[in-house]
Amino acid sequence: MKANNTPNTELRDEQNPEMMFNMTHVDLLVKIANGEIDPIALAKKQLQQRGLDTKGNWVGNKPKSTTLSQRKTRKKAMTFIEVLQSEYYYLVEAIEHGSSDPQIIKDLKQELYEKTGYRREE
Repeated sequence: MKANNTPNTELRDEQNPEMMFNMTHVDLLVKIANGEIDPIALAKKQLQQRGLDTKGNWVGNKPKSTTLSQRKTRKKAMTFIEVLQSEYYYLVEAIEHGSSDPQIIKDLKQELYEKTGYRREE
């Protein structure tokens, strides 16, 4: 599908702003339309959770609170579900959505392994 503002450029649906709300529930659309939900604030929050600034540059995330002794005493590798429910979920988000740079992804996977024992393979 072509976006209206770029007639010569093909955009995938997930990159096309006209398709952004296609899967959004009507109740949320009504709240957005009436100013009850701020989509800009939500977009900024999502970028932050992915470790990105408002230009899409990787800035990283910091874990909520884990001491060095807690990390060093980890005996057993965490499961994927345990990682998602932990303070390290941001690493999974950053790996999946944070960067297209292979070195950054490799570094994030290493950090995930070091902190949780979980090895993320694709």
